Amino acid sequence: MIVFKTFWKIIKKYKGTIIGFTIMLLVFGTINSKSKDTSTSFNETIPDIAVIDKDNTDFSKNLVKYLSTIANIKDIKESDIDDAIFYRDISYYICIPENFEENILRYKDEPVIIKTNETQGSFIVQTYLNRYLNVLKIRTFFSDDEEEIVRTVDKIMNSEAQIHVNSTFDSNQYSGLNRYYNFASYTLISVIMFIICIVLSSFHKKSITKRINVSSMDYKNHNRYIIYASIIYTVIVVLFYALLSLFTFGTITFSKRGLLLILNTLVFSVSCLSLSILVSSLTNNKGALNGMINVIGLSQAFLCGAFIPSMYLPSKVVSISKIFPAYYYINNNDYISTTEVFSINPFLKNIIILIIFSILFLILNNIVTKKKRVSYE
Repeated sequence: MIVFKTFWKIIKKYKGTIIGFTIMLLVFGTINSKSKDTSTSFNETIPDIAVIDKDNTDFSKNLVKYLSTIANIKDIKESDIDDAIFYRDISYYICIPENFEENILRYKDEPVIIKTNETQGSFIVQTYLNRYLNVLKIRTFFSDDEEEIVRTVDKIMNSEAQIHVNSTFDSNQYSGLNRYYNFASYTLISVIMFIICIVLSSFHKKSITKRINVSSMDYKNHNRYIIYASIIYTVIVVLFYALLSLFTFGTITFSKRGLLLILNTLVFSVSCLSLSILVSSLTNNKGALNGMINVIGLSQAFLCGAFIPSMYLPSKVVSISKIFPAYYYINNNDYISTTEVFSINPFLKNIIILIIFSILFLILNNIVTKKKRVSYE
């Protein structure tokens, strides 16, 4: 009980920090969640798209013509495409590159450049686009006459049944909650790591360690109580953030998908706790700990999609972000919130990866702790 009381006394000293990060989540998380989102539930979807034709040949012109029959093509400048996708003015962007027709005729794979916000409308466009390009490539094997190829492709595509998508799932309903939890990855890392590291560094002081050694309490029991207290603190933080989302987004917070978001957040928070234990074993210097926590928190927030959605980040940056737990946490949030036909396998895959991170951090902590004990001896 003494360990528990001491743990919460230390936390009480830093309640201002906890309140500060909570206010940050409420302000920025809520503002981010209110970003314009025009996607809605629908019976028959006619998506809004943007198309830029840099080839300007028969093949490219016919592709644009075909796309206009299955979507609303908006006139948007290439420099404004990213903003249009982010604010969901369009769900899909297609750029037909130069030499598109020439490469198709030469049987070279010259894919069009696409950007998407992964809404239902974008999946429909992707389906039609893939079908058109496949038919076009197949027809080039049977003829070299460009006009004949275009006529045949038109005939085949127009003869196919139109796709109608019926859906009761509204991704827009969860978009605000999704952005809230994505931003929460930064505040969770900061709140959990800062407090746990400060508490553990306090217990790791030589004077405290000596008192424990001469006391009647076993050192293992002492550590066990600290871990229990840390887990309780972590769960309280997650539940508190969930309650905050309830006041902001209503009962959707505790819907099936909302509960999956909370579960995902809880597992991610455990990885933050494990990382805190590892970081605190490296040094007892509070200044150094604060610096490491800031670097870890901000780097994951910027690289993994908490501040800037991953779709707007360079592929190399996204590849680097996969070494952080936050990548898999945010990836799961996006999957839960935007996928119409939910499958448990991708969700569990990310959960397992987060658990592996937690175990890995604890193993590294044991290695560091053992080396320190050997050096002290």
